[in-house]
Amino acid sequence: MPEAGNQSRIVTTPLEMLRRVTRDMAVTPELPVLLNSIASALAEHTGAVFVRVFLWQTDDECDVCRARSEEAGALPPGMKSLHLHADAGDMRGVFREHHKLPLEAPAPPSKVARERKPFLTNELLRDARGQVPPELLRFYEENGIVAAGARPLEFRGELMGIIGMLNRRPFDPEEFELLGIFADQAAMAIKSALLFAELRRYKERLQEENAYLQEEIRSERGFEEIVGHSSALRTVLKKVKQVAPVET
Repeated sequence: MPEAGNQSRIVTTPLEMLRRVTRDMAVTPELPVLLNSIASALAEHTGAVFVRVFLWQTDDECDVCRARSEEAGALPPGMKSLHLHADAGDMRGVFREHHKLPLEAPAPPSKVARERKPFLTNELLRDARGQVPPELLRFYEENGIVAAGARPLEFRGELMGIIGMLNRRPFDPEEFELLGIFADQAAMAIKSALLFAELRRYKERLQEENAYLQEEIRSERGFEEIVGHSSALRTVLKKVKQVAPVET
């Protein structure tokens, strides 16, 4: 009888983790709020000490890159890379200066972006040796990092971004598998937020153009009314019309 109870707990615990992570993901069209809630929910309910959320973008599409207006490290127009937009966990802020991860970088998020497949290792030091720069391997060792996982965020075949996680304990493979469901929901929410932001930009542009056209119309009407009610201006305008065709 106790064995059945233990088996029940083993089965439901990963499902409970998935339920809590999904529940804590913010339902909002505000992209920064959404991405931060994804990172925070994963850090809190998976036990990961470091969670990062990247978006697959060009430099022009990235708000951070546009705000920085940096020429150094800028990619050619249209070329995409992974852009860090949110992180959470005990190690939050680490690598914050490395905002962009190129596709060829020797890191789990880049590997997942290249292959479009999830990645999980509970033997990070063994698997990373010889595959990553020595300083990164030393960082893992000094911080007791033993496990790494990453999942693609895809919506209808389009890569939206990557979730990357590091941990000081092994990840539960069943939990990690269930996170695929969460990743699908997160990708859908990200796509919706991006579309909402695009619509908002179009609306703002239309409002600006409409305001400009209204001002032009008011200016033209104002000039006609001034001319129409001023006999002096009508006289000047008549003389201008008479002189204009004369060649000098």
